[in-house]
Amino acid sequence: MRWFKHSVASHDDPDIYGAREKFGDAGYLVFFIILEIYADEYHHKTNGEVSYNLALLCQKLRKRWVKAELILNYYATKGRIIFRTAGDTIYLQIPKFEEFKDNWSKRKTPQNSVVTTEQLPNDKEVRSKNKEADKEKEVKKGACAPDTPEQQNPSPEAKPRKKKTFERESQPYRLAWYLIQLLDERGYEWPLGKKPDIQTWALHTDYMLRLDKRNTQRIKDVMRWSQKDPFWRKNILSSKKLREQWGSLTENMKAAHAWRDDSEIAEEAAAIASEIRSSLPERAVP
Repeated sequence: MRWFKHSVASHDDPDIYGAREKFGDAGYLVFFIILEIYADEYHHKTNGEVSYNLALLCQKLRKRWVKAELILNYYATKGRIIFRTAGDTIYLQIPKFEEFKDNWSKRKTPQNSVVTTEQLPNDKEVRSKNKEADKEKEVKKGACAPDTPEQQNPSPEAKPRKKKTFERESQPYRLAWYLIQLLDERGYEWPLGKKPDIQTWALHTDYMLRLDKRNTQRIKDVMRWSQKDPFWRKNILSSKKLREQWGSLTENMKAAHAWRDDSEIAEEAAAIASEIRSSLPERAVP
């Protein structure tokens, strides 16, 4: 079908008005886009039922199926749109549409009318124009498309920002450098023999301090332990990975400390005491 009648007072229709009250402008938009799709796909041999790809329908509506289904269910209760789904296909029927089927082809155009049936665009022309319009919308990235949860509540990391530069004296820079030194001390061989960009590492230590509210000393303790543990030293090779694995890493660290025997604790205490004594100035024995 090339066209169908559309009342200029459709926005005052009780069912459509109710949909706008309940769903906002989406209630109006979904109804008439469905109507246009139905008219475009309609054929008298299908007994009024039209099948359409569900994903493509959601794309046309610029709505997720959850929202579109709510609106369609509303119109179904009013007897305006009947639908069912099977897999990735939706089947549509619009009972009232039967009143308008093939009316354009049966009705004779008055002789004094400017518009004639010959002047109406054929299906191929209409679809070509629709494709061009869709391409333009894609270029504009669909201004009316609903926001995703990430777009509605973007994380501080996801927001576009200028690349931050950390001073050498800043805490994020120092922590990043500390982890690099730990890797150097245990003999880690850097890929391509080149140390990483410390600013990138500092960005993730900054996230740990500022967003995760981690304590500086605690971060250092976890860094040290991660490079001593046989398993974690193979996995924690950047500040980003340290942040990502923080939960599992700290749980393993707590478990390892909990199972240390008394001899290990005494040995560690003796080593700390020896280090403190060596740092003190010598004094004469009376």
